[in-house]
Amino acid sequence: TVKSNAGRVNLFFNVTSKTQKQDGNVLTLDRYLSVNADCFKELVSAGMFEMKTISSFGKLLPGEKAAALKTYPQEDTPGALGTEIMNGKNFSDEELINNLDTVPCAVYEINAAEAGDYDMTVFTAPSNPSYVASRMKMAVKVNDSVQILSGVDDSFEGGESSCRSWCIAVLTQIRKTNCKISLKEGINKISLYALEPQVVFEKF
Repeated sequence: TVKSNAGRVNLFFNVTSKTQKQDGNVLTLDRYLSVNADCFKELVSAGMFEMKTISSFGKLLPGEKAAALKTYPQEDTPGALGTEIMNGKNFSDEELINNLDTVPCAVYEINAAEAGDYDMTVFTAPSNPSYVASRMKMAVKVNDSVQILSGVDDSFEGGESSCRSWCIAVLTQIRKTNCKISLKEGINKISLYALEPQVVFEKF
């Protein structure tokens, strides 16, 4: 445990990871599942934008081999609204959702043993926003339900020691974004969208 302006942060920990591949990257969920970003069923491009893997990148356990996922080209914000987002315009969640078909994504298939509501944590690289209005936005689509998530909140200040979330990201080298999802029994389709180029998916 390390003391910092962010409080006490545990840097070393043991994790029981349960990742299973079955039937062409269909993953089985039985209460708990850890999915590396490169365990996707497919990558879906959108125009000039696509998601690519970055080998051996991220916060990995000893001996673990995995790859992160990032949207390219990285100098542009993906999607039909990308240029306006980079220029500082804020869009509602509804507007972002309506334009998701212009953003590339990674698709996963999860075989849930039980239907129900589940806690989901998306782990991303500890990147900082690259422009003032950026909130490191991403989208999670579970079957037909979509949520827009923000990797950082409105109070985030990169490089500012009084900003607790920045300090935690520096010390732990990861960002965690939480949400609730509903799964049906059997096969579920989960899609991850990086709505800003600095969002790099590591696992969920």
